[in-house]
Amino acid sequence: MYKINYGIFFLVILFQINLKAKVTSQQEYIDSLISVATSLPNDSVKVVLLERIGYSYISLNPIEGKKYTTKALELARELGLTNREAASIALLAANCSANSEYDKALQHNLEAIEIFRSLNNQKGVAGVTTNLSQVYTKLGNYAKAIECNFEALKIYEETSEYRNKGIIYENIANIYYELKEFEKSKTYYLKALNLYKNHTVDADEARCLGNLARIYMEIPHYDTAMIYLNKAFNINQKNGNKTGALINLSNIGNVHSRKEEYAEALEYHYKALEIANNLGLKNFIATGKGNIGEVYLSQYKKSSPFNHNLIDNAQNYLTDAIAICDEIDFKAPKVDFLESLIEVYVIQKNYQKAYHLINKKIAINDSLYSLASKEQLSKLETQREIDLKDKDLLIKNKELEIISLNNQKKSLLYTFAIIVLIILLFVAFTYYRKKEKKHYEVISEIKQIQSHEVRGPIATILGLIKLLKDKNRSDESKLELIEGIEETTNKLNNIVNQIINNTKK
Repeated sequence: MYKINYGIFFLVILFQINLKAKVTSQQEYIDSLISVATSLPNDSVKVVLLERIGYSYISLNPIEGKKYTTKALELARELGLTNREAASIALLAANCSANSEYDKALQHNLEAIEIFRSLNNQKGVAGVTTNLSQVYTKLGNYAKAIECNFEALKIYEETSEYRNKGIIYENIANIYYELKEFEKSKTYYLKALNLYKNHTVDADEARCLGNLARIYMEIPHYDTAMIYLNKAFNINQKNGNKTGALINLSNIGNVHSRKEEYAEALEYHYKALEIANNLGLKNFIATGKGNIGEVYLSQYKKSSPFNHNLIDNAQNYLTDAIAICDEIDFKAPKVDFLESLIEVYVIQKNYQKAYHLINKKIAINDSLYSLASKEQLSKLETQREIDLKDKDLLIKNKELEIISLNNQKKSLLYTFAIIVLIILLFVAFTYYRKKEKKHYEVISEIKQIQSHEVRGPIATILGLIKLLKDKNRSDESKLELIEGIEETTNKLNNIVNQIINNTKK
């Protein structure tokens, strides 16, 4: 039973088109773009719009997508728009891959990468390299696919390209899923999902949830898988994403098959196959027929007495699926379907055909899961870890350099603060000394006044009071003495005021 994964294609150069019409489905959205494009002159805006139409058709009708991206490419070349030429070629490659034309997809992707490199457009190189990795994944060249993803990831880590990093994580997860390394696959899916939840649209989240559900089918944890698949299906239905919806339906069928609910499994697989046939998507037709054949095989093994119609159905669907896989060189699901068809032939006691298929399966297994291939993947992962550690070391060295500079700045600030403090202390000390000197001068003046000017009047007053006490003095004489005391007292009062005024200075 083959669990279908999503492919993700980049639109290399993003753009925005304002439309007055309210779009309620993917096809209506495409129709509105076509309507606008027909009214535009042959300029760069029309090229971009044709690219958008071709991009939108990838998951809906890649044959139509090829038609519009070819128009965009021809117009870009006519106008001499090299950057748009590269973008159109990349989108043509994406539609070819969606239509299972993998050789053409490889050719177009490599051509687009060369043009972007000549323009020093690193984001363009990263985007197309990511698309190239998906073609290598479909062809079973997992080592080359991982290499492409890591190359693109290195570019995106220098920028805040959160969605693109998420897509690469998801691509890597798909590769490890095909290699049946489910824990590694789950780790990368969760990394992608975390980026999608915070930095992108629900379509990305739906795709990743659908892919992650396949891991929970292997654990197995069917309830969790079904929750993710239903959530993804609802989002794809809302967005009019038919390819996404057929993938969800197929994988829901796989969950029912695992739970031995064969009637429900066939119902969902037939729905998925109908959509794949309508869209003309050979890769999904192959997986749909193969999954249906495997359900019939499981049904036969559970039937009592054995229902030979079921085993005949299994043979027919599996044979068709393998033939389509051969036609489009679709290796990964072919291995599963060969294994099931071998079992069918053994049940039918057709050992010669079973033996022939065993040899074919071994040959494909050797190419897909060879030790050399796994060692190459391991080396790429190790190199990736070394690159990340080197990057961390550079960052840490830069941080230490910044800390050192900050410490130098702090030292300069501390030195400056100490100098200012010393100056302030000196000023304060000088001011204090001046104040102290002034205070000393005032005290000295008071002492001088007290010694010379205060004691005299006091002595005079005391003398006059003594004379005033003489009873033999006449009243007229006493009055003169009182006037003398008053005059001396006023003089003494003036001296006291002078002392007070000097103290205030």
